[in-house]
Amino acid sequence: ARVHTGGQSADFGYWSDRFSLSANDIGIITYSVPLIAADGSVIGVFGVEISENQLVSKMRYSNLSGGQNASYFLGISSDGGQTYRRVSTSGPLFKYRFGNAKTVSVTNMAHRHDIYMIHSDGGEQVVGAIYPFDLYKLNTPFYNDRWAVIGMVEQNDLLQFSNKIKTLAYISFFFSLFLGMAGMLMIGKMVTAPINSLVTSLKQS
Repeated sequence: ARVHTGGQSADFGYWSDRFSLSANDIGIITYSVPLIAADGSVIGVFGVEISENQLVSKMRYSNLSGGQNASYFLGISSDGGQTYRRVSTSGPLFKYRFGNAKTVSVTNMAHRHDIYMIHSDGGEQVVGAIYPFDLYKLNTPFYNDRWAVIGMVEQNDLLQFSNKIKTLAYISFFFSLFLGMAGMLMIGKMVTAPINSLVTSLKQS
């Protein structure tokens, strides 16, 4: 076989989707690159593999906002990031919300450019942040395969901290307003008391 003479071996490297060598084997992901001779001919293929178990052990979902009720999702998009097909997941949230769904869809949340709504055909949805990997260079054969890790949590869990901050801010504002008004009334009485006393004395006179 021959490839473009000017190409580097790494330009033709390929990350595979998860697969198993047999029904009884665990899932693996492989990375393979062709070994290219000076004349552009392929003289062999070099590759490495990583097991799904090894991969999942690195995706520690407990670090996410939802704690134990969260998930990491590793996926591949071939349509510019609108949908992702599942490679692997860790954490209970994905299975709870999406079951064994093979793909998820992504839409932007209003006014939040870094947070997305993640949903499936079943109508269930969660929120997530997307961390893309630049595995392929522009204009290389597999550039359209966009790999990404998506951290998923329930919407209430994501907004829980900000909602607490808002509540504390409102309480502080109204408490300060109350103290300010009470202080103004007290100062007003202190300032007007001598004047009222003088007016009363003048009336009596």
